[in-house]
Amino acid sequence: MKLTSRPKTITSVSFAQRARHYQLAAAMTDAPRDVEMFLDLAMMFERLAEEFARTEARQRLVRT
Repeated sequence: MKLTSRPKTITSVSFAQRARHYQLAAAMTDAPRDVEMFLDLAMMFERLAEEFARTEARQRLVRT
């Protein structure tokens, strides 16, 4: 099987975008329970983005 494209690289930007999507979903939903769930997910992805950004910065320092 021949792959036509490279696998997508996950970066801190990917997690930050996902956090924004969950924030938008929280703003658009009417169910209070769903608002809480979406905001919790957004917070989790914001933390992941921060952790990935720190890791990416350390990797850049090691390479140079």
